[in-house]
Amino acid sequence: MKVIDGAKEPVDYLSRWDFDRLIDDHGLKVGVEVGVLDGAFSRGLLQSRIEKLYSVDTWQYRKGQWDEINYATAAVTLKAFGSRSEMVKAESGEAAKRFGEGELDFVYMDAHHSKRAVERDVKLWFPKLRTGGVIAGHDWVREEDDDRLAKEHRRWKRKRSGVRQAISGHCEGRDVVVTITGEPLASFWFKKW
Repeated sequence: MKVIDGAKEPVDYLSRWDFDRLIDDHGLKVGVEVGVLDGAFSRGLLQSRIEKLYSVDTWQYRKGQWDEINYATAAVTLKAFGSRSEMVKAESGEAAKRFGEGELDFVYMDAHHSKRAVERDVKLWFPKLRTGGVIAGHDWVREEDDDRLAKEHRRWKRKRSGVRQAISGHCEGRDVVVTITGEPLASFWFKKW
């Protein structure tokens, strides 16, 4: 596994908000975002020429009315994209069952960030990608940022560095390039082998 870090060297996509270009540049047609919150990033992905984006979330992770507000906001935001957008209110494992092996071109993971949860999502969604499809996600914490984040947000360290740990473990020993955006809480992407 080789990592190209956008904070240290030039990369094509400096931010996750450039991933609409990633979709177009790689001719990706059908994708899934896992972990949607209010739909803002799904809206960003739909600025591309993607033909269909499934936005998967339980909308059940905050107590009180936030779940309802986020779901309603996502519904209004994504309605503008008509049949190109479909909201799937389900847990990641249940949603993954809807898709056959090799059916998807793109998966973006931004749900729970613990190592265990990311490993589970990769195990669920990686087979759903076609060979050459793109798997991506958010909140890759660089090793050098772990200490700073631990001081600022002790509770978050374990969850956020879990993304890096899970993806590194999945790709270890493989001839694959993982590209990291230049943001402090970076996104990553790589192609399925």
